[in-house]
Amino acid sequence: MIQIIRYVRVISAVVFVTAIGGACASAHWSYAGEGGPENWANLDAKNSACGQGQRQSPIDITKPFVNGRADLKLTYAAASGEIVNNGHTIQVNLTGNNTLQSGGKTYRLLQFHFHSPSEEAVAGKRFPLVAHLVHASEAGELAVLAILFETGAANAELAEVFSNLPAAEGTKKALAGPINPKAMLPGSLAHWNFSGSLTTPPCSEGVNWFVLQSPVKISDEQLAGFTALYPNSARPLQARNDREIRSLR
Repeated sequence: MIQIIRYVRVISAVVFVTAIGGACASAHWSYAGEGGPENWANLDAKNSACGQGQRQSPIDITKPFVNGRADLKLTYAAASGEIVNNGHTIQVNLTGNNTLQSGGKTYRLLQFHFHSPSEEAVAGKRFPLVAHLVHASEAGELAVLAILFETGAANAELAEVFSNLPAAEGTKKALAGPINPKAMLPGSLAHWNFSGSLTTPPCSEGVNWFVLQSPVKISDEQLAGFTALYPNSARPLQARNDREIRSLR
């Protein structure tokens, strides 16, 4: 999942970042059947948080919210990379030094991947697709920016990705041209922020989640290309428990 990491200490986060994209090697897991989400905690002792964690993801984003001013800065530019079919989803590994800054911390963008339907729900509604942009700090802390998709016009920035999806597990394709994550964003950076977990085994907690409130478009054809490979790649919703959800604009 991660090919280029400049920070030595970020290497300690590789296991966690691999898991969040769906390529955990510790046990065979899936989204249905014996390896499905209800059994993740029993597949490997390392997955105990999947069953016992109190700040698991994804969640249904509902009121009450704590309102405030956004503290989110995204410094994104065009970057080269590759498209990978990792056996659970399609992910795009990126080079470059794109960053997310919040709370006095800086996280570097490593990759993004997709889930259908969206793992996050908003007031009970799940969207057709979500992209999770995975970032890591020098200390190995993770931050994930979620971009929700609704069907409509084709997504121009992701056109190459959706027209070149590797069909076989474990295969990859180099991007013919760079992708600019900035062009993937909606016009507003208003978002919900909360503490959560990886959404795949080992379901480790302590992930800083940012879910953008405005969806972006994807065409029915682009969506169909992904769901033909992965028709269900979303973990069931988890209990919110006593978590604070901040709504920031």
